[in-house]
Amino acid sequence: AFFEDQDLFKELYEKYERSWKIRKKSLPALEVFSQFLTERKETGRIYLQNVDHANTHGAFIEKQAPIHQSNLCCEIDLPSHGLESYDDTSKGEISLCTLSAINWGLINDPRDFEKYCELAVRSLDALLDYQNYPVVAAERSTMNRRPLGVGIINFAYFLAKRGLKYNEEALATVD
Repeated sequence: AFFEDQDLFKELYEKYERSWKIRKKSLPALEVFSQFLTERKETGRIYLQNVDHANTHGAFIEKQAPIHQSNLCCEIDLPSHGLESYDDTSKGEISLCTLSAINWGLINDPRDFEKYCELAVRSLDALLDYQNYPVVAAERSTMNRRPLGVGIINFAYFLAKRGLKYNEEALATVD
């Protein structure tokens, strides 16, 4: 009900809040958030995302393609729609993003960045067409949007081998 009908979700939520059959424990919000941050710091497995903000400030029109969740690291926001079953071929949509990274530590001339980025994008885009998709909803979403992500790795080494720090001087070198 949460993603499909907010009014129904609210009604059900409040019904179960009032139910004496469900055990409850009240905790101060600060304690809960502190536990969240501790778990995040110690395990690195919990990420926080404000989905409302993703919808109001994202690349998609909320009424047509709302964001319900992100991937684990929260670096991509793509629309998804629930499935009726594993082999649902109707409106279900599973969002995927195919990722790569440019190893800046191996690049000697910053003018080469564009060449390597273009190669990464072309390679990832080609990969979308021949990889296997275990679920139709994932293939449909990927073919419709072709979501790709190219990041960077080894940036600290790139700066260090040039005697640079994380500052504006470094920005002038990579800009």
